[in-house]
Amino acid sequence: MEIYEQAFAAMCVLLLLGAAVLVLRRQQAGRLWPGFGRPKEPGLLTVEDRVALGAQHHLYVIQFERRRVLVVTHPGGANFGPPAEGFGAVLERAGDGR
Repeated sequence: MEIYEQAFAAMCVLLLLGAAVLVLRRQQAGRLWPGFGRPKEPGLLTVEDRVALGAQHHLYVIQFERRRVLVVTHPGGANFGPPAEGFGAVLERAGDGR
């Protein structure tokens, strides 16, 4: 008799779980997890690379449309550098001692 009570309790738990899933699916227009399983559409900005310069300082290479921009973030805000294509020229000037 005890085995029947345990089986009945397990069936009740599974029925309650199934009912909860059905209610959630109806509230979310048929999807239990709306963002799960769909490929993410590319946005306007994409982060191509990120380098940690310190605990709270980071250097980002961000692509915006067809341009790349360097962005440095710090606790006081963010600074935008030259376009990434022009960064080589900045390094050459720094190497020349100008």
